[in-house]
Amino acid sequence: MKQIIVCNNKQQLYDVLNFVKKNLDPYKVSKKFQMQLELSIEEIFINIVNHAYETHANERKILINSYIETDPLKIALEFLDEGTPYNPLENHDPNISLPLEERSIGGLGIYLAKKNVDSIDYKYKDEKNILTIKKNIE
Repeated sequence: MKQIIVCNNKQQLYDVLNFVKKNLDPYKVSKKFQMQLELSIEEIFINIVNHAYETHANERKILINSYIETDPLKIALEFLDEGTPYNPLENHDPNISLPLEERSIGGLGIYLAKKNVDSIDYKYKDEKNILTIKKNIE
């Protein structure tokens, strides 16, 4: 398992994406795979940055674990934060068939994250939010 610890701010997104890209280098993934995974990572990471911490947000850290599973071959990413307990998977998916002006605000980011990975799971353990995504390597 490889890990990166970053500050809770949007500028760290590029470090996270580069970290994941380096972990995937040996697998020669397709551009489509890479773009789908990056979209999910971005939506999850920005959601944590914007909503996990009520105070001193810039002083907080986000830990990301990356590992490869086999049978089938897939990448797994765990996002850990010590923010307010919150399971984004409990929210209903937005109704994207409605016109934009009729949709309720929120939920689109996690919806996009879910649609671009093969599995997504949440748990709260040891005072940490742990959101895990997995995507089969094609």
